[in-house]
Amino acid sequence: MFKPSRSQLIFSLFLLVQVSFLHMYHHFTIAWAWWIGVWFWPEGDCYFGAMLNSLIHVMMYSYYTMTLLKLSCPWKKYLTMAQLAQFTTVVVYSMVSLCVLPAETEWRHYTALVVQCGEMISLFVLFMHFYNKKYTETRDAKAVPKNPTTTTEGHQSTPTIRPSETSDTGSETSESYRD
Repeated sequence: MFKPSRSQLIFSLFLLVQVSFLHMYHHFTIAWAWWIGVWFWPEGDCYFGAMLNSLIHVMMYSYYTMTLLKLSCPWKKYLTMAQLAQFTTVVVYSMVSLCVLPAETEWRHYTALVVQCGEMISLFVLFMHFYNKKYTETRDAKAVPKNPTTTTEGHQSTPTIRPSETSDTGSETSESYRD
C-alpha cells in the first residue's frame, strides 16, 4: 500500500491552499466534459483537443519548474495567451466537424460537440478574465502611480519603493507561482 512521506503531504497541502476558482472549475468540468465526449462519441476526434492540451501542459509545467527554481520566465504572459488560443482552436475545429458530419449522425455526436464547445467557451471566458485582471490591469496600474506627489512645478512624480514593499533581495515582491 502507498504511504506518502511527510514532505509529500506538506507539498500536497501547499498546493491545495493555492488553488483558485478557475483551477477548481477547470478540473471539475473538464472531467465531466471528457466523460461525455468519450462515452457519447468514442470514435470522434477527441485527440485534437488532448494534443493541444498536452502542448499547453508542457509549457505550463516548464513555467512551474522555472518558478520553483527562482528563474525568470520570459514567456509567462504568453502561456495564458496560448491557453486562450487552444480554447479558440478547439471550438473552431468542433464547428468545422459539425459542418462536415454525415446526414446519419446520431444525437450523441451532436451532444459531444455541444459539450466540448460549451466547456471551451466557458474556459475561454474565465481565462480571459484572468488574463485581463493579471496583465491588463497590472500594466495600467504600473502606468499610473498609486500615491503621486506633486513637485513645486506642478508635475507629479512617482514615489520610491519603501523597504517594506520589497523582498529580502531588495527587488519587488514576487508573485505566487500558482497564478
